[in-house]
Amino acid sequence: MFKKGFVLIVSITVLIIDMSTCWGQKVIGTNLLGIIDGNYLITFELPYKQKGSLLVEGGYKNSNYGVYSYLLYPFNIKKMEDVFLRLGYCQYFSSKRSGFYSEVKIDFRHSNIQLKSAPDKDSIEAKGLVVMPMVTLGYNIKIWKLYIKPLIGVGYQVNFMNFDKIGKWPESSFWLFAETFPFQLKREDLLNYKKGFMPFMQLNVAYPF
Repeated sequence: MFKKGFVLIVSITVLIIDMSTCWGQKVIGTNLLGIIDGNYLITFELPYKQKGSLLVEGGYKNSNYGVYSYLLYPFNIKKMEDVFLRLGYCQYFSSKRSGFYSEVKIDFRHSNIQLKSAPDKDSIEAKGLVVMPMVTLGYNIKIWKLYIKPLIGVGYQVNFMNFDKIGKWPESSFWLFAETFPFQLKREDLLNYKKGFMPFMQLNVAYPF
Protein backbone atom coordinates (compact mmCIF):
# COMPACT_ATOMS: atom_id res chain seq x y z
CA MET A 1 0.00 0.00 0.00
CA PHE A 2 2.81 2.40 0.89
CA LYS A 3 4.65 1.75 -2.40
CA LYS A 4 1.52 2.33 -4.49
CA GLY A 5 0.68 5.52 -2.57
CA PHE A 6 4.24 6.82 -2.86
CA VAL A 7 4.32 6.18 -6.62
CA LEU A 8 0.98 8.02 -7.03
CA ILE A 9 2.23 11.03 -5.04
CA VAL A 10 5.50 11.24 -6.99
CA SER A 11 3.65 10.90 -10.32
CA ILE A 12 1.22 13.72 -9.51
CA THR A 13 4.04 15.98 -8.31
CA VAL A 14 6.13 15.36 -11.46
CA LEU A 15 3.09 16.02 -13.65
CA ILE A 16 2.38 19.34 -11.94
CA ILE A 17 6.03 20.41 -12.18
CA ASP A 18 6.05 19.55 -15.88
CA MET A 19 2.83 21.50 -16.52
CA SER A 20 4.09 24.56 -14.65
CA THR A 21 7.41 25.26 -16.40
CA CYS A 22 6.12 28.63 -17.60
CA TRP A 23 5.03 29.85 -14.15
CA GLY A 24 8.39 31.20 -12.99
CA GLN A 25 10.45 30.19 -9.99
CA LYS A 26 9.03 27.34 -7.94
CA VAL A 27 9.91 26.02 -4.48
CA ILE A 28 10.31 22.47 -3.21
CA GLY A 29 10.66 21.59 0.48
CA THR A 30 10.26 19.08 3.26
CA ASN A 31 9.43 18.87 6.97
CA LEU A 32 12.54 18.71 9.19
CA LEU A 33 10.44 17.41 12.10
CA GLY A 34 9.67 14.22 10.20
CA ILE A 35 12.61 12.46 11.82
CA ILE A 36 11.09 13.37 15.20
CA ASP A 37 7.40 12.56 14.71
CA GLY A 38 7.44 10.21 11.71
CA ASN A 39 5.58 12.68 9.48
CA TYR A 40 7.56 12.79 6.21
CA LEU A 41 6.42 15.02 3.37
CA ILE A 42 7.44 16.80 0.18
CA THR A 43 6.01 20.27 -0.51
CA PHE A 44 5.78 21.82 -3.96
CA GLU A 45 4.95 25.54 -4.15
CA LEU A 46 3.96 27.21 -7.41
CA PRO A 47 3.91 31.08 -7.29
CA TYR A 48 0.59 32.60 -8.25
CA LYS A 49 0.31 36.37 -8.72
CA GLN A 50 2.31 38.70 -6.46
CA LYS A 51 1.66 37.26 -2.99
CA GLY A 52 0.06 33.87 -3.59
CA SER A 53 1.15 30.29 -4.25
CA LEU A 54 -0.56 27.07 -5.20
CA LEU A 55 0.48 24.13 -3.01
CA VAL A 56 0.82 20.39 -3.53
CA GLU A 57 2.07 18.23 -0.65
CA GLY A 58 2.47 14.49 -0.49
CA GLY A 59 3.87 12.24 2.18
CA TYR A 60 3.90 9.30 4.51
CA LYS A 61 3.31 9.17 8.26
CA ASN A 62 4.19 6.32 10.60
CA SER A 63 5.00 6.98 14.26
CA ASN A 64 7.22 3.89 14.26
CA TYR A 65 9.66 5.85 12.07
CA GLY A 66 9.99 8.92 14.30
CA VAL A 67 12.65 9.11 17.02
CA TYR A 68 10.38 10.74 19.61
CA SER A 69 7.04 9.34 18.47
CA TYR A 70 8.43 5.79 18.54
CA LEU A 71 9.06 6.14 22.30
CA LEU A 72 5.37 7.01 22.81
CA TYR A 73 4.00 4.42 20.39
CA PRO A 74 1.16 2.35 21.95
CA PHE A 75 2.44 -1.09 22.90
CA ASN A 76 -0.75 -2.80 21.79
CA ILE A 77 -0.67 -1.30 18.26
CA LYS A 78 1.20 -2.99 15.44
CA LYS A 79 0.89 -0.18 12.88
CA MET A 80 -0.60 3.32 12.50
CA GLU A 81 0.14 4.41 8.93
CA ASP A 82 -0.97 7.20 6.57
CA VAL A 83 -0.26 8.00 2.91
CA PHE A 84 -1.52 11.48 2.08
CA LEU A 85 -1.92 14.16 -0.59
CA ARG A 86 -2.69 17.82 0.16
CA LEU A 87 -3.83 20.58 -2.18
CA GLY A 88 -4.02 24.20 -1.11
CA TYR A 89 -3.29 27.89 -1.42
CA CYS A 90 -0.71 30.05 0.38
CA GLN A 91 -1.02 33.82 0.87
CA TYR A 92 2.01 35.89 1.91
CA PHE A 93 1.42 39.09 3.86
CA SER A 94 4.34 40.79 2.06
CA SER A 95 4.99 41.12 -1.68
CA LYS A 96 8.60 40.09 -0.94
CA ARG A 97 7.29 36.64 0.10
CA SER A 98 9.02 36.88 3.47
CA GLY A 99 7.65 37.11 6.99
CA PHE A 100 4.19 35.84 7.88
CA TYR A 101 2.02 33.77 5.56
CA SER A 102 -1.18 31.74 5.86
CA GLU A 103 -2.39 28.60 4.10
CA VAL A 104 -5.66 26.81 3.49
CA LYS A 105 -5.41 23.17 2.41
CA ILE A 106 -7.43 20.01 2.01
CA ASP A 107 -5.76 16.76 3.08
CA PHE A 108 -6.74 13.38 1.59
CA ARG A 109 -5.15 10.35 3.24
CA HIS A 110 -5.45 6.59 3.27
CA SER A 111 -5.12 5.52 6.91
CA ASN A 112 -4.45 2.08 8.31
CA ILE A 113 -4.41 0.94 11.94
CA GLN A 114 -3.60 -2.60 13.07
CA LEU A 115 -3.79 -4.12 16.55
CA LYS A 116 -1.11 -6.51 17.74
CA SER A 117 -3.59 -9.15 18.84
CA ALA A 118 -7.30 -9.89 18.62
CA PRO A 119 -9.61 -12.94 18.81
CA ASP A 120 -9.58 -13.31 15.02
CA LYS A 121 -7.97 -11.74 11.95
CA ASP A 122 -11.14 -9.95 10.86
CA SER A 123 -11.11 -7.78 14.00
CA ILE A 124 -7.49 -6.70 13.93
CA GLU A 125 -7.38 -3.97 11.24
CA ALA A 126 -9.24 -0.82 10.13
CA LYS A 127 -8.42 1.22 7.05
CA GLY A 128 -9.93 3.79 4.72
CA LEU A 129 -10.11 7.44 3.69
CA VAL A 130 -9.71 10.42 6.04
CA VAL A 131 -10.39 13.94 4.72
CA MET A 132 -9.12 16.97 6.62
CA PRO A 133 -9.57 20.68 5.73
CA MET A 134 -6.81 22.63 7.45
CA VAL A 135 -5.49 26.16 8.02
CA THR A 136 -1.94 27.18 8.97
CA LEU A 137 0.01 30.26 10.00
CA GLY A 138 3.74 30.37 9.31
CA TYR A 139 6.79 32.60 9.04
CA ASN A 140 9.20 32.52 6.09
CA ILE A 141 12.88 33.26 6.76
CA LYS A 142 15.42 33.35 3.92
CA ILE A 143 18.92 32.14 4.83
CA TRP A 144 21.29 32.18 1.87
CA LYS A 145 19.37 30.23 -0.81
CA LEU A 146 17.14 28.33 1.62
CA TYR A 147 13.77 29.20 3.12
CA ILE A 148 13.14 28.18 6.74
CA LYS A 149 9.38 28.03 7.36
CA PRO A 150 8.13 27.16 10.86
CA LEU A 151 4.34 26.85 10.98
CA ILE A 152 1.46 25.89 13.22
CA GLY A 153 -2.00 24.85 12.15
CA VAL A 154 -5.22 23.05 12.89
CA GLY A 155 -7.28 20.62 10.85
CA TYR A 156 -10.67 18.95 11.22
CA GLN A 157 -10.65 15.22 10.46
CA VAL A 158 -13.63 13.55 8.79
CA ASN A 159 -13.13 9.80 9.04
CA PHE A 160 -14.46 7.32 6.46
CA MET A 161 -12.44 4.34 7.74
CA ASN A 162 -14.22 1.02 8.20
CA PHE A 163 -14.41 0.22 11.93
CA ASP A 164 -17.26 -2.30 11.54
CA LYS A 165 -15.26 -5.14 13.05
CA ILE A 166 -12.13 -3.87 14.71
CA GLY A 167 -12.40 -3.68 18.48
CA LYS A 168 -16.05 -4.77 18.56
CA TRP A 169 -15.50 -8.11 20.25
CA PRO A 170 -16.64 -8.68 23.89
CA GLU A 171 -14.48 -7.62 26.84
CA SER A 172 -10.98 -9.06 26.58
CA SER A 173 -7.61 -8.72 28.24
CA PHE A 174 -6.47 -6.58 25.30
CA TRP A 175 -8.60 -3.63 26.49
CA LEU A 176 -8.40 -4.35 30.23
CA PHE A 177 -4.62 -4.17 30.02
CA ALA A 178 -4.87 -0.87 28.15
CA GLU A 179 -6.93 0.70 30.94
CA THR A 180 -4.25 0.17 33.56
CA PHE A 181 -0.95 0.40 31.68
CA PRO A 182 0.58 3.57 30.12
CA PHE A 183 1.17 3.94 26.37
CA GLN A 184 -1.73 1.68 25.41
CA LEU A 185 -4.56 2.43 23.02
CA LYS A 186 -7.87 2.31 24.92
CA ARG A 187 -11.22 1.34 23.44
CA GLU A 188 -12.49 4.95 23.46
CA ASP A 189 -9.26 6.08 21.76
CA LEU A 190 -9.92 3.66 18.92
CA LEU A 191 -13.53 4.78 18.45
CA ASN A 192 -12.34 8.43 18.24
CA TYR A 193 -9.33 7.70 16.03
CA LYS A 194 -8.76 10.51 13.49
CA LYS A 195 -11.97 12.36 14.24
CA GLY A 196 -12.48 16.03 15.00
CA PHE A 197 -9.90 18.79 15.47
CA MET A 198 -6.17 18.10 15.25
CA PRO A 199 -3.50 20.76 15.97
CA PHE A 200 -0.06 20.29 14.41
CA MET A 201 3.28 21.99 13.82
CA GLN A 202 6.03 21.69 11.20
CA LEU A 203 9.49 23.08 10.57
CA ASN A 204 9.79 23.19 6.79
CA VAL A 205 12.91 23.89 4.80
CA ALA A 206 12.52 24.80 1.12
CA TYR A 207 14.68 25.52 -1.91
CA PRO A 208 13.70 27.62 -4.97
CA PHE A 209 14.41 26.24 -8.44
